[in-house]
Amino acid sequence: MKYLFVFLLMSLLLSCVNDDYPVEGQSKDGFEDGTYCADITYYNPNTGNSNDYILEVEVSNNKIDQINFNNGGWLDSEHMSPESIDENGECTIITDRNYEYSIRITGKNCGNMSSVNPENDKSLPRYNFSQCSSLLNLSEYEIEKLINIGYHKSNIYSILQLENMGDYIYKLRELNRDHAREIEAIKNEQRKMERSINNGYVQSVSRRRLKDQSLCQTVVISKKGVNYLFIVRGNRVCDTGSAEFNENSNNWQTIYIKKSPNASSFNGYSMKIVQRGGSITYLKERFWDFCGL
Repeated sequence: MKYLFVFLLMSLLLSCVNDDYPVEGQSKDGFEDGTYCADITYYNPNTGNSNDYILEVEVSNNKIDQINFNNGGWLDSEHMSPESIDENGECTIITDRNYEYSIRITGKNCGNMSSVNPENDKSLPRYNFSQCSSLLNLSEYEIEKLINIGYHKSNIYSILQLENMGDYIYKLRELNRDHAREIEAIKNEQRKMERSINNGYVQSVSRRRLKDQSLCQTVVISKKGVNYLFIVRGNRVCDTGSAEFNENSNNWQTIYIKKSPNASSFNGYSMKIVQRGGSITYLKERFWDFCGL
């Protein structure tokens, strides 16, 4: 009688364990390594297409690291990252093509496995070119590109062909965005240079030490097509670069000079316009009128 009681108690305990983990191979530590059957929802965010399948999955270290297709193909770690399975036997895998597989393990037996590869399911809808264009939100430029690589407006396309079309357009848009950023960077540099030219640009600096060791300097600056000759006050050597000044003033003023349009700092010099107009060569020669003593 005692042995019968122990047997019944053990049976009850095992029954409780099975109720806690209804999937064969599952325990408190997760799923043991092996092959399992799974309900899978396949979704392509590039086209919005989805479908449900029953497929086998390979589990290792409580992670799904391979999905098997009944036609002999598979999807493994070369095209996806293994994902951990939660306590409900579920996880979501995103492939290197951005396709999503929402997976729920149902057991070890998978006798009614789907017979197709989700990424090449011929039972899914087929589309004419106009529908493909609408689903992918194609521009005229993108339509022309697709036609150039062999797609035709009169053809009917499978889901796989639509997805390949979407992959091509996604990469094309990425390249165009990169190109647009490069063009905008070049334009920004051009705008900086144009602003520098409008503000003024130092064409030449002439200098010499006088007998009293003071520094005598003249500077030629071009602004909006006019050349200006400045004399510099003080003993600090003047930089070349872009310059900001008031061309209408005949008084001493502080001229701010940046060595390049991208420079984050600038230097200020006290200068006065002594002549407006004339060639750069002529204004440079006038240096000796001011510094020839």
